Amino acid sequence: MEKKIDVFFEQDKAIAISVISILQKGNECLATNYTLDSYLNGDNNFVKFIIAKIDEKYAGYIIFKNVDETIDLEYILVDEKYRNMLVGSKMIEKMLEYAVQNNVKNIMLEVRRSNKKAICFYEKNGFQMVNIRKNYYNDTHEDALIYNLQVK
Repeated sequence: MEKKIDVFFEQDKAIAISVISILQKGNECLATNYTLDSYLNGDNNFVKFIIAKIDEKYAGYIIFKNVDETIDLEYILVDEKYRNMLVGSKMIEKMLEYAVQNNVKNIMLEVRRSNKKAICFYEKNGFQMVNIRKNYYNDTHEDALIYNLQVK
């Protein structure tokens, strides 16, 4: 039987922070050049949170920023036990709905060159590589691949 995936925007930042910390425990989170605190703390009206649940259990989240006609997809995480169940794609769909409603033209993201699973996921969801940032990540000097999804 297919499980029902509930995907929704979380307006309460305290709840979003709690969900994010729950999901990060036990899941591999790749380091970025930015900390989660930079998105979670302060009064940043541009930051949005999408949460996914399956059977009332948290399954994943997205953090993105919407500035003018662009969304920057900052973080996406799906709990390992819910991967390959369309959770990530459902969250991307929710973000796309938001993008259409808010006249967003592009969704941008960066991903480590070595993160093959993420690259496959993004390409399967319509993102196309548009640029490379050489030696971008401070910890490994790995390249960042820049992906874009044009919103129609």
